[in-house]
Amino acid sequence: MSNYFDEVAKVWNTEERKNRTFTIYEKMFKYLGEGLKEKKALEIGSGDGLLATLLSKDLKHIDCMDTSLKMREESLKRINEMKIKNISINDENFLENSNEKYDIIYSLTAFHHIVDVDAELKLSREHIKENGKIIIMDLDTVSPDFHKDFPNFDGHDGFSREEMENYFKRASFIPKSYEILWNGRSKEIDFRIFLMEGICAK
Repeated sequence: MSNYFDEVAKVWNTEERKNRTFTIYEKMFKYLGEGLKEKKALEIGSGDGLLATLLSKDLKHIDCMDTSLKMREESLKRINEMKIKNISINDENFLENSNEKYDIIYSLTAFHHIVDVDAELKLSREHIKENGKIIIMDLDTVSPDFHKDFPNFDGHDGFSREEMENYFKRASFIPKSYEILWNGRSKEIDFRIFLMEGICAK
């Protein structure tokens, strides 16, 4: 996965993707809760950092993690150009070497690239505060042809609501809210991006 995203990092954020991210940011905001200036967040699969930069003005601090070196470089370039001080950029091993606990863990269209979703959510569970939130925004179930141009794709063709709820429950998150944030079309294939909010169970 990282090699592909290394190749496309500099051209990833097309105008369509930027507009989609801005819209999703506006729609997800209501799920973040109150007192955001005192909250720390983790973004899983942060790409070139666009969503994190939008959220940086709302949150106390954001740790970003991504598997792609080139995407991380684009993120650093973005936050340096914008003089943002409350974002840190990390590789995919960050959580395994961290004792940090977060108020919010979120991800945008990254989990369908993760082979072992159960393991990723259980690791996330170890790094979230009691009553903290997890917010997964990802593809609703989509045709396998959606990723036919993606080399060696070994991820998931999106997730149904029931599938994601079951993932949450197995990781001891309580599914709370669900919303379709975006309806789009790519390569003649319709797709939807959902948001599922979960609460860290005691």
